[in-house]
Amino acid sequence: GSVTFSGAIHILPTEVVDGTLEVSTGDDVMLHLGQNPFATSYYKNAFLGTAIVSIQGVLYVGAPGYAVNLESEAGAIFTITE
Repeated sequence: GSVTFSGAIHILPTEVVDGTLEVSTGDDVMLHLGQNPFATSYYKNAFLGTAIVSIQGVLYVGAPGYAVNLESEAGAIFTITE
């Protein structure tokens, strides 16, 4: 099944090939709510991936509509270190 606007992010790593920076699809990964490192459940209207920033190798992924303690749209920021 699907959950409306739960959200997902697709990470495409880069690599240098012959001195040129290229996107690699060989080690790409698709992440979504319901799997690690995120919550183990999907949330309607969580909008995971609405904002993403990388700081010193750590990805910070926003989910502005994520429910916290039954408060809808409380929002959350998840970190991905690997």
